[in-house]
Amino acid sequence: MKSIPITLEEAEAYSLTKRVLAPFEHTDLRPLYPGHEHLYDPKLQVLEFDDCLVSREGFIQLANGKMISDIGYQKDLPRAQENLDRATRNPENVARVDTPVILVGGHNNYYHWHLNWMPRIVLADRFEDLRDVPLLVHAQPSGYVLDSLAEVTGRGSENLKTLTGPVMRLDKVFVPTMFLNPLHAPFALRSYQKQRRQISIEGGRRLYISRARAPLRRVLNEPEVEKLLGEYGFETILAEDLSYSQQTGIFSQASHVIGAHGAGLTNILFCNPGLAVIELLNEYYTRVYWSLSQAMGSRQYRQIKSSNIRLPEGETDPIQIMKNSDFFVDLEALRREVEIILRA
Repeated sequence: MKSIPITLEEAEAYSLTKRVLAPFEHTDLRPLYPGHEHLYDPKLQVLEFDDCLVSREGFIQLANGKMISDIGYQKDLPRAQENLDRATRNPENVARVDTPVILVGGHNNYYHWHLNWMPRIVLADRFEDLRDVPLLVHAQPSGYVLDSLAEVTGRGSENLKTLTGPVMRLDKVFVPTMFLNPLHAPFALRSYQKQRRQISIEGGRRLYISRARAPLRRVLNEPEVEKLLGEYGFETILAEDLSYSQQTGIFSQASHVIGAHGAGLTNILFCNPGLAVIELLNEYYTRVYWSLSQAMGSRQYRQIKSSNIRLPEGETDPIQIMKNSDFFVDLEALRREVEIILRA
């Protein structure tokens, strides 16, 4: 029998306990940002359940067969549902976790870890009785996941359990609200408040984020781009050469940030209000970093889109080709946009 999808809010009826932040801690900034329909807090809560199955993708199936379907990425839902149904038919093959855990989930993507997954930990830790409960995260968490966890929440790797196998059985689990993309919830953004070193934007650092070592969306005329930006006092950084604390420190000092669409722009999270941003794009446009820069109080967000691209080899999906193509930056357009943000 297939599991029945329900929302986390609907699952409240089956929870053993419910921890909810006070109404005044829920923020809705949409009235301040016309056209920005995602800038608000969902219901900030943590629900408790006994005797559940959890899929590798982070979906929960309750003992009554109902599956909480809005705590993970919807593209992963069919596979998760199939694995949960199989585990229900063959329970003897399912590994068991017999100690309480907080369900986090996640995967090794810098943007999504910071905006979707880690805020769940910050939310759970708002409740004192949950601060020592181990976290259940994705398998093989990367170094920046562990470093950010320590810096932002104070939790160490000894406090982690990982999702192994397609499905696990949990004797007791605490399930926080999921901060789903493209939701830039004010609570999620406030999670990084202490990483922002308060400085004056005037006289701040001017940063260009290089993707030279990335496998996709590289700037093909980067030497010329760096030379032009150098005329205006921009310094080039390779985020992969920096520790997590170095990244947060550098971006908290930034007044201007330029970079191709990608993980590096996630570090806008650590910048102070008044920032100016130029995003470099191939033919594919997403509002993710426009949304994030607006939510962080940027005074300028500009973009330069390029149709002079180089297609990724071996890719056949037209959407992925459009998303991941390397590209040339129009230098005249770049100079014009830089001068605009420097005058603002």
